[in-house]
Amino acid sequence: MIDITSINTALASIKAASDMVKVLKASTVSLKDAEQKFELANLIESLAEAKMSISETLDIIRKQDEKINELEAAFRLKSNLIRHKDVYYELVEGKPKGAPICSKCWEISHLAVHLTYRTRAENHCPNCKNIYLAGLSRTLE
Repeated sequence: MIDITSINTALASIKAASDMVKVLKASTVSLKDAEQKFELANLIESLAEAKMSISETLDIIRKQDEKINELEAAFRLKSNLIRHKDVYYELVEGKPKGAPICSKCWEISHLAVHLTYRTRAENHCPNCKNIYLAGLSRTLE
């Protein structure tokens, strides 16, 4: 796994190198030759591309870390859920209790979405819009 600290260090190093090259490029005394300025401009461009690439990698790593955290939370919750009729419930003292959780959202996306009251005969999921018969998806005491 990539260490985010090392990527941040690399970004800081690239920025420092880029700043130094900009100072050298601006110096008219030591760099009068147009070819050297052209090469320095290419170096600045390469450093900027490297910096963008590392930034994009950091964004990908952050998103992966968020997904890992979501999956870990779902895994912890999994041991505390039980399917009862058409929906899932949290286990309380070994028995299903509380508000029903959408089985479609849980089984497909590992999202514990509580159903909401729609009519006397129906409950629905606010996430996937799935409809459940109230008799099969009632709140358990």
